[in-house]
Amino acid sequence: MQAPVDVLIPTFNPNPDHLREALNSLKNQTFTNWRALIHDDASESNVQAMVEPYLEDSRFTFERSEKRLGIGGNWNACLKKTSSPIVAYLFQDDVWYPNYLETAVKAFEANPSVGFVSLNHEYKIEGTMQSEIGYIRLRKMKEEQLASGIHQGQLFLKQWLKKGLWPNMIGEPDFVVIKRSVMEQAGPFHEGMDQLLDTDYWARLLTITDFYYVNEDMGSFRVHEAAASALNQRRGISAIDRFKMLSEIAKKSSSPLPGTARMAQVKLCGKVGLHCVRHPIGSAKAVRGLLGI
Repeated sequence: MQAPVDVLIPTFNPNPDHLREALNSLKNQTFTNWRALIHDDASESNVQAMVEPYLEDSRFTFERSEKRLGIGGNWNACLKKTSSPIVAYLFQDDVWYPNYLETAVKAFEANPSVGFVSLNHEYKIEGTMQSEIGYIRLRKMKEEQLASGIHQGQLFLKQWLKKGLWPNMIGEPDFVVIKRSVMEQAGPFHEGMDQLLDTDYWARLLTITDFYYVNEDMGSFRVHEAAASALNQRRGISAIDRFKMLSEIAKKSSSPLPGTARMAQVKLCGKVGLHCVRHPIGSAKAVRGLLGI
């Protein structure tokens, strides 16, 4: 019997049409042994009314936080309130293709040593996005550098560290399916990090497990100006978040990763300074946190 999957759906002020598309893509999955928690982060809109028709399906449940938890806080709350052995996040703007969960579960069954499965996907660009070229470049890099199959965690992390943990070759959280057991080892998402908490989490997972990559489009990730990733990018904090991650790896990881992380930090110093000059207001708080003041 296939292991059940917890589908975690964190929401915050969702576009109703986008949210319905996401939930319909879950209902259309060929793999049906799942249960879904929609966890709203104190939205101003009535999210429960939006999802009420889906709650007629007993596999769906809805909860609302009384106070704002933030991105990482909401992701962690979803995880704490569930217990199935496989975890799959689905974001309010995105869509899975029908065989998404089936493909991930089969990858686990065929490769019991891997702790998570990363699945390729399309980027659905809406409106005029300055970052559009970055997503196009990322797609090309993954096609050229990331083959389907098993990748050794620490070896992959070492190569990724040499590039300063850029770009995010693993993918967005709702295109990564993870065993709960390795998430328990890695610990919760970093709630004080807004832009790169997924990259930070992948780096932690790679220190303890291997992963399997599916080089086939399994859904679409919506890119638009109102998305959290776009808003955070305009605040100019990604370089600072990356510097912070490298600092943690340099302090805690086993040899030879600390040395590789420190070298990446040195290369990143210029970008951190440039971000602070271009985005003085958005970067000030992050820099104070980095310096511990």
